[in-house]
Amino acid sequence: MKKIVIFLFLLFLWPIKVSALEVDYDVLGLYINADILENGDMRVQEQIVLDGSFNGYIRDLYFKGKYHLYDASDIELKRVCEVPSSKKGEFNLSAASLNCFKRVSSASPGSSHVYKVDN
Repeated sequence: MKKIVIFLFLLFLWPIKVSALEVDYDVLGLYINADILENGDMRVQEQIVLDGSFNGYIRDLYFKGKYHLYDASDIELKRVCEVPSSKKGEFNLSAASLNCFKRVSSASPGSSHVYKVDN
Protein backbone atom coordinates (compact mmCIF):
# COMPACT_ATOMS: atom_id res chain seq x y z
CA MET A 1 0.00 0.00 0.00
CA LYS A 2 2.85 2.34 0.87
CA LYS A 3 4.43 1.70 -2.56
CA ILE A 4 1.17 2.61 -4.30
CA VAL A 5 0.90 5.89 -2.38
CA ILE A 6 4.51 6.78 -3.20
CA PHE A 7 3.94 5.83 -6.86
CA LEU A 8 0.83 8.04 -7.09
CA PHE A 9 2.63 10.91 -5.39
CA LEU A 10 5.55 10.66 -7.82
CA LEU A 11 3.16 10.36 -10.74
CA PHE A 12 1.60 13.72 -9.88
CA LEU A 13 5.03 15.34 -9.58
CA TRP A 14 6.22 13.97 -12.91
CA PRO A 15 6.21 16.69 -15.60
CA ILE A 16 3.63 16.05 -18.25
CA LYS A 17 4.30 17.35 -21.73
CA VAL A 18 1.27 18.94 -23.35
CA SER A 19 1.43 20.28 -26.86
CA ALA A 20 -1.11 22.32 -28.76
CA LEU A 21 -1.95 21.73 -32.38
CA GLU A 22 0.48 23.37 -34.71
CA VAL A 23 -0.64 26.10 -37.04
CA ASP A 24 -1.21 24.68 -40.51
CA TYR A 25 -1.46 27.80 -42.64
CA ASP A 26 0.73 30.48 -44.16
CA VAL A 27 0.21 34.20 -44.54
CA LEU A 28 1.01 34.75 -48.21
CA GLY A 29 0.41 38.47 -48.32
CA LEU A 30 -1.05 41.58 -46.76
CA TYR A 31 -2.62 44.26 -48.92
CA ILE A 32 -3.51 47.62 -47.36
CA ASN A 33 -5.41 50.51 -48.91
CA ALA A 34 -5.44 53.63 -46.70
CA ASP A 35 -7.17 56.89 -47.58
CA ILE A 36 -7.08 60.13 -45.59
CA LEU A 37 -10.54 61.70 -45.71
CA GLU A 38 -11.23 65.44 -45.85
CA ASN A 39 -12.19 65.55 -42.15
CA GLY A 40 -8.86 63.96 -41.14
CA ASP A 41 -10.21 60.46 -40.58
CA MET A 42 -8.45 57.56 -42.22
CA ARG A 43 -10.26 54.73 -43.98
CA VAL A 44 -8.21 51.54 -44.01
CA GLN A 45 -8.99 48.42 -45.99
CA GLU A 46 -6.93 45.28 -45.49
CA GLN A 47 -6.74 41.96 -47.25
CA ILE A 48 -4.84 39.18 -45.53
CA VAL A 49 -4.07 36.31 -47.90
CA LEU A 50 -3.98 32.96 -46.10
CA ASP A 51 -3.21 29.51 -47.43
CA GLY A 52 -3.87 26.34 -45.49
CA SER A 53 -6.33 24.67 -43.23
CA PHE A 54 -7.53 26.46 -40.12
CA ASN A 55 -10.55 27.18 -37.98
CA GLY A 56 -10.28 30.76 -36.87
CA TYR A 57 -7.91 33.64 -37.22
CA ILE A 58 -7.06 36.27 -34.63
CA ARG A 59 -6.27 39.80 -35.75
CA ASP A 60 -5.13 42.10 -32.96
CA LEU A 61 -5.05 45.85 -33.53
CA TYR A 62 -2.85 47.81 -31.15
CA PHE A 63 -3.88 51.41 -31.55
CA LYS A 64 -3.01 53.09 -28.26
CA GLY A 65 0.24 55.01 -28.23
CA LYS A 66 2.04 57.43 -25.96
CA TYR A 67 0.83 60.45 -27.87
CA HIS A 68 -2.79 61.57 -28.13
CA LEU A 69 -2.27 62.55 -31.76
CA TYR A 70 -1.53 58.93 -32.71
CA ASP A 71 -4.25 57.20 -30.70
CA ALA A 72 -6.94 55.62 -32.84
CA SER A 73 -9.65 55.42 -30.22
CA ASP A 74 -12.59 55.54 -32.62
CA ILE A 75 -11.88 52.51 -34.78
CA GLU A 76 -15.05 51.26 -36.43
CA LEU A 77 -15.04 47.85 -38.07
CA LYS A 78 -17.38 47.97 -41.05
CA ARG A 79 -17.26 44.37 -42.26
CA VAL A 80 -15.18 41.24 -42.61
CA CYS A 81 -15.42 39.46 -45.94
CA GLU A 82 -13.88 36.63 -47.88
CA VAL A 83 -12.43 37.88 -51.16
CA PRO A 84 -12.07 35.49 -54.12
CA SER A 85 -8.40 34.59 -54.61
CA SER A 86 -8.56 35.89 -58.18
CA LYS A 87 -9.40 39.35 -56.77
CA LYS A 88 -6.65 39.62 -54.14
CA GLY A 89 -5.25 43.12 -53.89
CA GLU A 90 -8.38 44.67 -55.40
CA PHE A 91 -10.37 46.97 -53.13
CA ASN A 92 -13.19 48.27 -55.34
CA LEU A 93 -15.22 45.05 -55.31
CA SER A 94 -18.99 44.98 -55.39
CA ALA A 95 -20.78 43.64 -52.33
CA ALA A 96 -22.25 40.87 -54.50
CA SER A 97 -18.76 39.48 -55.23
CA LEU A 98 -17.88 39.21 -51.52
CA ASN A 99 -18.79 36.52 -49.03
CA CYS A 100 -19.13 38.60 -45.85
CA PHE A 101 -18.99 37.19 -42.34
CA LYS A 102 -21.63 37.78 -39.67
CA ARG A 103 -20.67 39.63 -36.48
CA VAL A 104 -21.53 37.59 -33.37
CA SER A 105 -21.03 38.09 -29.65
CA SER A 106 -19.50 34.63 -29.18
CA ALA A 107 -18.29 31.83 -31.40
CA SER A 108 -17.21 28.26 -30.87
CA PRO A 109 -14.96 25.86 -32.78
CA GLY A 110 -16.68 24.89 -36.00
CA SER A 111 -18.56 28.18 -36.39
CA SER A 112 -18.32 29.29 -40.00
CA HIS A 113 -18.20 32.76 -41.55
CA VAL A 114 -18.61 34.61 -38.26
CA TYR A 115 -16.41 37.11 -36.44
CA LYS A 116 -16.41 38.78 -33.06
CA VAL A 117 -14.84 41.93 -31.71
CA ASP A 118 -13.28 42.08 -28.25
CA ASN A 119 -12.73 45.54 -26.83
